[in-house]
Amino acid sequence: MLLEKINLFSKSIELKMADICDRFDLTMTDIYILMFLENSDDKNAASKKIIETGANKEEVNRSINNLVKRGYIKAWYPNDEIDNINLKLGDSSRYVVSLISESREDYLRVILEGFEQSERDLLSDYMKRIVTNIYNNMKKK
Repeated sequence: MLLEKINLFSKSIELKMADICDRFDLTMTDIYILMFLENSDDKNAASKKIIETGANKEEVNRSINNLVKRGYIKAWYPNDEIDNINLKLGDSSRYVVSLISESREDYLRVILEGFEQSERDLLSDYMKRIVTNIYNNMKKK
């Protein structure tokens, strides 16, 4: 039952992003990469960090190549390390990233409607623990 609810949550996010995907010819992986770079503390984030979050390596590489060609991100190899490509948002991504952020904020307002702040804080704590459990499990494999 819980897994079905998690799947519903995931699907509803994809539906919320569908308009942006269609409008800008982006995939959900493209959006994921753009937002990962937007929210990363490391402004020269390596593609390895994206893949470590559980994303499919081939799909990430395909998206990175597409986003670079379209000018949404910039990519370079530090110290000629072919295995470790660094990424940062390109200037042409700003508008798309702002639309994605607005859409995500709107989505968050919808799903948290009626929750008290204390409930939101508790939910946030639970989500942090869930994410930590996921990352720890992924590291084991």
